[in-house]
Amino acid sequence: MSPTRSRVDLERARRAYEAGREHRLRNGGKVTLRATAKLIENTYLEGRIGKFHFASDEPAERGGDDRAASPLEHFLMGAAFCFLSQVAQFAPLYKVEIEDADVDLRVEFDDAEKHGLPGPGAAFTAVVYRVKIKSSSPAEQVEKLLTHAERGCHTAQSFRAAVPVTVETEIITPE
Repeated sequence: MSPTRSRVDLERARRAYEAGREHRLRNGGKVTLRATAKLIENTYLEGRIGKFHFASDEPAERGGDDRAASPLEHFLMGAAFCFLSQVAQFAPLYKVEIEDADVDLRVEFDDAEKHGLPGPGAAFTAVVYRVKIKSSSPAEQVEKLLTHAERGCHTAQSFRAAVPVTVETEIITPE
């Protein structure tokens, strides 16, 4: 029986990690990302981040046409992707061969207040990342990798932190 090939090219990931670390040593670690979004029709939205374009919509029961994932679904998928990308990026640091990896991310929230009813607000009340890794590497190394991935995952850390949020508005009235 032939050995299963790792889903992560550890040498490539190691080089990328080292290059990123060197860049941050020279330039600091602060990063700013920007996403722009536009209301197209009803709840159908289009947006972009850098060179990537996205579409989003709500299901019919929330006034949409269900033409794309909802904004919250995009948010959650991004959070799941974030964790797994950190696993892939840090795997070479722990010499972990990854045969398979997945995240099942679940959140809970109360949206009563959103509908004008008494409630605690729309923030998540629970966030659970269920991470599965299949690896022939020592379990101790896989655990170290997962701990580092959790520390490095921006979304997991942002869920934990009280992050200041500012909403700047501009109201344009037709002349």
